[in-house]
Amino acid sequence: MNGWLKGIGILLIALCVIWAGLRLALIYKRRAAFWEQMSALCLFLESEIRYTADCPSNIFLRFNWASAVWPSAVSFFDFEAILNKVVKDLGLNEKEQGWLRSFYRGLGTTDLEGQLAHCSSYARMFEQQAKQAQQQDTVKGRLCRSLSVLGALTLAVLLV
Repeated sequence: MNGWLKGIGILLIALCVIWAGLRLALIYKRRAAFWEQMSALCLFLESEIRYTADCPSNIFLRFNWASAVWPSAVSFFDFEAILNKVVKDLGLNEKEQGWLRSFYRGLGTTDLEGQLAHCSSYARMFEQQAKQAQQQDTVKGRLCRSLSVLGALTLAVLLV
């Protein structure tokens, strides 16, 4: 009976270690998807502003949010709630938070040409950040998955 309990304990600890590694790898993947989505949003805003001259908040509502990274129930005007959710889910650093704040604050504050330039410059910046996040996902995501499995196996060997 005692051997079964020890075996179940080792199995549970191993599963927890693997789960933690996979969860961290998922954050890297979601982070890359978020920056890709932000780049797509900037390009969408730029084209819609160019062709419709509509208010950015109306255009924002028409954007097709492809992933669950961005909170769908939060309105465009409640940016702090959006930022808090994204920071909590993806662990954005202060620099990245500053980018999102300055992007949001720059919307609707200038004339048509200024809005187009604003969206274009942030689209390039977010695209570059998406590429870096994809590289991190490739390297660090694989590392997290590998280390979690290796850590679980090591723990299992040490505890047996």
